[in-house]
Amino acid sequence: MKVAVPVRKRGTDAEIPGEFGRVPLFAIIEGESVTFIENPGASSGGGAGSKAAETVISTGAERVILRKPPGPHASRILQRAGISVEVSAFRTLSEVIEALKSPSHRV
Repeated sequence: MKVAVPVRKRGTDAEIPGEFGRVPLFAIIEGESVTFIENPGASSGGGAGSKAAETVISTGAERVILRKPPGPHASRILQRAGISVEVSAFRTLSEVIEALKSPSHRV
């Protein structure tokens, strides 16, 4: 399963911020692999959440893990694409990665 996580910088120690649309990067986790993609919504004058949602969709992610829910436009776009949006208390990307590895821990 491919999982998208908004982050402020590259690296597994990256902080997961509360925002979605204006976050600079998304970490894409698939199995043991983590890649980072830029979010065009971060520098957008308007429609940041929609652009971020479209970016997540373009990665093929099936799930997004956030600290706070995305805005209504981004939520609708992700929902229509069949992407599961999960709000969690994780603060760093490494916490998410570890939780995804553990069969007993639900993210």
